[in-house]
Amino acid sequence: MRFSTLGFVLASALAVNGAAMPASAQADIAAPINPEAVAADVETVTFTGDKVNGVVVTRSVEAESDAALAERQIGITAVVTAIGGGVMSVATGVAVNIVTDIIRALIDWTKARETFTQQTTSEMWKRNPNPKKFHAAICYNKGYRVKDPKGIDGKASVTLRSNVFHVSYDCMYMNGPNQFWTDSEGGYINLSYTYDRNHCSFDGKTGDLTCW
Repeated sequence: MRFSTLGFVLASALAVNGAAMPASAQADIAAPINPEAVAADVETVTFTGDKVNGVVVTRSVEAESDAALAERQIGITAVVTAIGGGVMSVATGVAVNIVTDIIRALIDWTKARETFTQQTTSEMWKRNPNPKKFHAAICYNKGYRVKDPKGIDGKASVTLRSNVFHVSYDCMYMNGPNQFWTDSEGGYINLSYTYDRNHCSFDGKTGDLTCW
């Protein structure tokens, strides 16, 4: 498994029966790790920043430091709500259980968010029920399009909250052939892919993913 850092940040999780689950709860269902998924040639790409004129741009240190004091909040929780798809139960426990005491202890909101999303996406891929079908795990917090909506499964809404701040993602599995386009511009982007390098390619300029 390879990890690339362009500022890109990973996030993903699913829930069952459309029920929101607080991060402090223990999930009753935790899909087992799939050895076939673990053995795949996988790359994780995460991004934190902005999209300007169709190009993803890493947020500057100055921009981050401007809000540093305001972002120092203690008390991180996650709410996971199922939207649809046949594999919704795969990562039921991932987002809930990822919010460990370590993450809750972080006072830097940005660091807590990045840690949460990276760990969650990685765990989601490990529990991929069918890596020959689902070639990518995706989470994104802005507007997007998918070439073939029927190629999306396990879609869920994931909201990570601190005392003051919150960020919401759509998380899903995508099979191929398909394309995921990151359309939205403006505002703070959190985007993450974990994908099979033999079946998908990532465009580092646009932030889009193509699978075949």
